[in-house]
Amino acid sequence: MKPAELQKLVEAGIISDEQREKIAEFFGLDKRRHTFLSIILGIGGVLALVGIILLIAANWDAIPRLIKIASAALIMATAHAIGWRFRGTRQTQPNLGEAFHFIGAGMFLSNIALIGQAYNLSSRTPNAILFWLIGILPLAWLLRAKSIHALSIVGLVVWLGTEINCDDGWLHFAHEQTQLAIYAALGLLLYGTASRIDNKRFPQFGVINERFGLILFHLSLWPMMVIGSWNQVSDNRLVFAVVALLAVPGLLMAYYRVRKNNESSKWLRAWPAVLLLWIACLCTWHLFHDGDSRSFNYQRTFDIVQVFAAVVMVAGCIVQIRVGIETRAMWLVNLALASIGFTIITEFVILFGSMLDTGLIFLVGGAGLLGLGYVLDRKRRSVMRQIKI
Repeated sequence: MKPAELQKLVEAGIISDEQREKIAEFFGLDKRRHTFLSIILGIGGVLALVGIILLIAANWDAIPRLIKIASAALIMATAHAIGWRFRGTRQTQPNLGEAFHFIGAGMFLSNIALIGQAYNLSSRTPNAILFWLIGILPLAWLLRAKSIHALSIVGLVVWLGTEINCDDGWLHFAHEQTQLAIYAALGLLLYGTASRIDNKRFPQFGVINERFGLILFHLSLWPMMVIGSWNQVSDNRLVFAVVALLAVPGLLMAYYRVRKNNESSKWLRAWPAVLLLWIACLCTWHLFHDGDSRSFNYQRTFDIVQVFAAVVMVAGCIVQIRVGIETRAMWLVNLALASIGFTIITEFVILFGSMLDTGLIFLVGGAGLLGLGYVLDRKRRSVMRQIKI
């Protein structure tokens, strides 16, 4: 049912305005409209932020140093002031106000870079990003602004990457491909924290952590299907310690999330075990695999490690699909299908050249997808019958 159809029922006197609001809230009919508005405002905020930076850069040499800094600080303060005007106590236009707060948070990073350039301060790039994160993280929670919260998570990943790959970085011991294990562990931590965030006080914060964390985790697993021999230069013991420090709390929180639900099905109870198996498989392959330290080889032969990695990935994704269906989280289903598709295509490409191996993989993969489609269709029909009842 569309929102316009509900409005017609109200005009016909069949339901009241209060009933319309309850029906729309229950089925999430207004959510898509609000999501579209948020996307438009988000794109507008990014374009405005980039435009401000480009305008300042175009007249950079002609602007005195103090005026540069004062103007940038004034623009940042003005953006937050306008945001508070629309999103403050009156809540007149909260989405528009959040867009201006987003611009202000982005301007804070540009101000840090501006001060460093104006006074020729030589500092490490990760330090500047970390200082920016320290500034916007409290702002996101104080303003309850989901866009700034999402920006801070992106900034956290960027800081982690720059810190690992910086020559004098704190985490430079993981500068080779083993850093993917740290990204996966960070994704698990973000996914686990979603269960500890109060969505009533901080709307959408838990959803952002959950989705971004699991997507980051999946992306970190994908190279395991492609890359064979790692360039073993990193200190694997330190990498493993960092992975454990991040992943263990995330796994415990994911397990607690399932455990506190007394009506959890066998698929939901198996879900934390799948996460544990994935991270264990990733650590075993990335941290303890004997690779050639003199070369980096993207081409590898068909071996038992490859088979095990692919089977673990596909089996875990099937569990994820069932969890997504039972919790009605279609993004979980779509993410799992994307990972299954990536795994199958990757193995096809790697095994291409041998008719026997390729034929067997095609046959097994095709049969698996047909079976998965059959199960999903039966589940869809079952859900539709329950809705009609």
